[in-house]
Amino acid sequence: MATPSLQSLERGLSILKALNTAPGMGIDSLSTLLSLSRGTTYRLLETLRRGGYVERENVRGKYVVTDRVLCLSDGCRPI
Repeated sequence: MATPSLQSLERGLSILKALNTAPGMGIDSLSTLLSLSRGTTYRLLETLRRGGYVERENVRGKYVVTDRVLCLSDGCRPI
């Protein structure tokens, strides 16, 4: 089993991957897709939102990735 901090990172990255694949997902859809509780999904999304990696659309309450996610690939070199 992964340590709690590693597990949180893996879950956060899973959320970013899911939102990158299917933008505009809500908490319920994400929690079902990733087999996480609604509370855990909410906390992870809020952490990512505070970091500027996702934002919540006001009208529908759905989450989407922001351009800040692109910064994660800065300095990436092809293998």
